[in-house]
Amino acid sequence: MVGITGNCNTAVSTSRRSREWCKKDDRGWGSGNVESIFAVHVSHEHPTGIIGSRPGPLLAGCGFFRAVISGKRGQAGNPHHSVDPILAASAAVISLQGLVSREANPLDSLVVSVTSFNGGNNLDMIPEAVVLGGTFRAFSNISFYQLLRRIEEVIVEQASVYRCSAMVDFFEKQNTIYPPL
Repeated sequence: MVGITGNCNTAVSTSRRSREWCKKDDRGWGSGNVESIFAVHVSHEHPTGIIGSRPGPLLAGCGFFRAVISGKRGQAGNPHHSVDPILAASAAVISLQGLVSREANPLDSLVVSVTSFNGGNNLDMIPEAVVLGGTFRAFSNISFYQLLRRIEEVIVEQASVYRCSAMVDFFEKQNTIYPPL
């Protein structure tokens, strides 16, 4: 049994947006009056009716990214007249995998997954742009924000190696970045 002293406000939410909701709540929860937040999450690891807990982070932070890599459209038969964003995006995908395998401590849980890659559907044209996207996860705030920064750096710099430009969106305005809990 855990003893709670002082004021205890309870909120139940079905999403990881609880933290943002508490910050915006009109009862002043986000004004510095909150000493701790207890989040409840459904887990397949425990039978129904069982509550599990432990100190420290319990859920990895999660973020999404979408990158547009722009080049110069051209005929596939004359690739030297184009700037190929497919090649740049392919190099970026491979380099993103190195963020976890070569830059992160093996004991720190990180994931980068590229889950979308679209360069169009014309088989005889090098496209003007490629859109790729995915998700990333980390268990510590330091690792989470370092991974976010490196994802952008890798995509932008790999694009420039192939004479392309890139813009990366992490959907921050839509509140789809969920730091570790």
